[in-house]
Amino acid sequence: KGYQVFDALVNNAGEARSGAGDDLEIWSHQLSNIFLSQVYTSNEFIKFNYSNNPRKIVNISSVYGILEMGNPDFPQYSAAKAAVNSFTVNLAKKYAPNILVNAVAPGYTLTPAWEGTSEEEKKACEDLTPIGRFVKQQEIAAVVIELLDNDGEQAPVTRLESQVVNLEERKRLRGDIRGHNALAPHERKIAGTFQEAI
Repeated sequence: KGYQVFDALVNNAGEARSGAGDDLEIWSHQLSNIFLSQVYTSNEFIKFNYSNNPRKIVNISSVYGILEMGNPDFPQYSAAKAAVNSFTVNLAKKYAPNILVNAVAPGYTLTPAWEGTSEEEKKACEDLTPIGRFVKQQEIAAVVIELLDNDGEQAPVTRLESQVVNLEERKRLRGDIRGHNALAPHERKIAGTFQEAI
């Protein structure tokens, strides 16, 4: 309240719930909590169009939302995150270059939600990751800050599959995307591009 200009919006992660595929209550909760919450906040952000700067939206997704990933124990959560990815790409197509839209799709991340989980279960999850550990919250924040700071990174879903982003790969991808800025807006191939920064 009281702010007249909003240059950036970060739609953070929501609560994950597991459940049977026919549990409609969990479907309703996850779609509302994970996906529709980002739709609501993004729509309100888009209404504030008074800034002279390129405006940014960064949605926090999940590797579970990538089609070849998913998690059958979390079908509702996975589907909601897949919706976030599609929503991101379509917002980017519609509003570029005035509003630049990205998503970050982390893997297993060490947050308070894991409190109470046994060390054995956490170790089993870590063993599934390429680097053998959880992503740190600070690592996700660093990628979000880079997306907010760099006008050249438009519309992909940056995938952090439980490992630190490889800096050389990130530089290459960033250079490829910056090359699109020389094109007219309708020529930029920003939709449907999933940037795997791993």
